[in-house]
Amino acid sequence: MPDVHTLELVAALTRDISGRRTAARELAQYLGAEDLLLLIPDRVHAIHLPAFGFPQTLFRGRLWREFISQVIGESFAIAELSYPTQSERRTARGWVCEGNVVCVLFDGQPSLDRVQIVCSLIPLISAAFEGERTTIEAAGRAKIAQETAHKARELAEALDSVRRQLQATVILREEDIRQRQRIEADLERSNTDLQRFAYVAAHDLQEPLRTIVGFSRLLLKRYRTALDSDGQQFLDLIVSGGLRMEELINGLLIFSQVSGPFATKPTDAGVALKKALADLRSKIEETGATVTHDALPVVLGEPTQLIRLLENLLSNALKYRGEHPPRIHVSAGCRDSEVVISVQDNGIGIEPRYQEQVFGLFQRLHGSEYPGAGLGLATCRRIVERLGGRIWIESRVGEGSKFSFTIPLAANATPEC
Repeated sequence: MPDVHTLELVAALTRDISGRRTAARELAQYLGAEDLLLLIPDRVHAIHLPAFGFPQTLFRGRLWREFISQVIGESFAIAELSYPTQSERRTARGWVCEGNVVCVLFDGQPSLDRVQIVCSLIPLISAAFEGERTTIEAAGRAKIAQETAHKARELAEALDSVRRQLQATVILREEDIRQRQRIEADLERSNTDLQRFAYVAAHDLQEPLRTIVGFSRLLLKRYRTALDSDGQQFLDLIVSGGLRMEELINGLLIFSQVSGPFATKPTDAGVALKKALADLRSKIEETGATVTHDALPVVLGEPTQLIRLLENLLSNALKYRGEHPPRIHVSAGCRDSEVVISVQDNGIGIEPRYQEQVFGLFQRLHGSEYPGAGLGLATCRRIVERLGGRIWIESRVGEGSKFSFTIPLAANATPEC
């Protein structure tokens, strides 16, 4: 029969969870050991867990599982186990009490009679342990549910905020797109009007300009002897100015024709080069030029504009020649899905500081020393950009220039470079 002191020590285990370790140590000392641990069966998970108030972190190890299994199987077991810390190993003795509760005593020399008395009292307090576990687990579930609901509300509010921000962003984006579309439409109309104006203005200017130049030449032819030197000089200036104006008008007409998008198609660059050379045959013969070229591939371009592009670059090489007869070579080099076509000459060259400037409108570096309207290279850049490429120059003064441009290869075309 348990005495009053034993009952008080056992009852102390159920009074206060925070003081359970102290109560368990007092009960262990009464039983002849140094420390005590009670493992309660968890029927839901089919495992044993320590009663609340004991360390909860050392019962998943292999030695602990083997020890508990041996206690359950043989009603008693002894082993060297870590408790209450991983680094502290102690002699553990375990007994099975009423309700399949495992009582573990550490170190010392426990009194078997007193252990059996305590084990007989376990059913009286196991209900309290179960109640604690149920209460704590219910509180834990309630807290989890409360926290989950709170987080769900926070997440819903955050998602709603993101949704509103996205809606505002979409509205702003749609307005931005509409505004950009309006601007693009205005620019397109403006460009179309400017191109039409440039074409019409240049076309309408040609006829009166031809009249001025023609009659000025006629005056010089018929009445040169009747005019003094000043009169002859004035008429010469009228003729030269008219011819200069005519050249500018023709350049503007050509430039206005390359301002719009091109309907590209597979184009044999070699054929385009032959046609450009045919158009420049008289200039080539006049200057004594030698023109060589590599085999050129089929590219994705517009035949007329590609001929004009090559003709402008070749004409430029013939115009800005040095003391020796022009030597011009047209080469091609393929890379990925595009080809680089280059026109290299042995002309006067261009200083580095002017190598970007020469592609601008009406840019003439040599004044009236060389004929031209300053639109040839600007037209070349416009054509190349409309064909989806870029153009650049490599040059040294007195050593010639190399103009290169990229152009897409035609699909399924066999490269010639």
